[in-house]
Amino acid sequence: MDKTTLETEIGYRIRTSSRNFITAAEITAELNRSLDRLSSKIDLVPTITETTLSYTGTSTVALPSDFRDPIELYDRSNNQKYKRVSLAELREIEDDGINAYAIDGSNVEIESTTSAVTLTLTYYSTNDAKSTGGTPQKALSVATDEPLLQPRFHDYFVEDVAALLHRKERKFDDYKISQGEARSIFNEIVKENPSRIERVEVSINPFPYDYS
Repeated sequence: MDKTTLETEIGYRIRTSSRNFITAAEITAELNRSLDRLSSKIDLVPTITETTLSYTGTSTVALPSDFRDPIELYDRSNNQKYKRVSLAELREIEDDGINAYAIDGSNVEIESTTSAVTLTLTYYSTNDAKSTGGTPQKALSVATDEPLLQPRFHDYFVEDVAALLHRKERKFDDYKISQGEARSIFNEIVKENPSRIERVEVSINPFPYDYS
């Protein structure tokens, strides 16, 4: 469903003809908040993006502006995967001949056995919507924009926003119904969007013990 259709469906749920203070602008704002909440809770498969990073011996490389979480950093030319570690551990393994990386704010710091290499970064984007032409973007803006989520799950946004608006109007029975519907759809979304985030690997040095 596009933005206009979603807002129409939300209007049906909250009975727009009788609402007291919920405006069209408020529905749009809550719809975009719902998009943002969902993408912050789980890793949506349609947001997976690939880009190339050029490593030329300088350890710090800027991340894409829409970067949210990493999935994998890979050297396709040499068929080598870079291990994700903490920033502190990256400092410790410097010059140890290990291919590794760490996220540092809007940058990625890299330790490579190759002085110059083009790496492929696969990551989850902050984008949660797309334009009519299919271009990913942040938030729904114009009438024909759509959520960047499998279409069969778009009713989630309808029920999630309706629940929030019902609560604002103190229609608690309607709130519970919409909340239950949203939760049910959310569970299905989670099944279809399993997390692929590469977790930080940290080596733990055990405390030395004297067994004598």
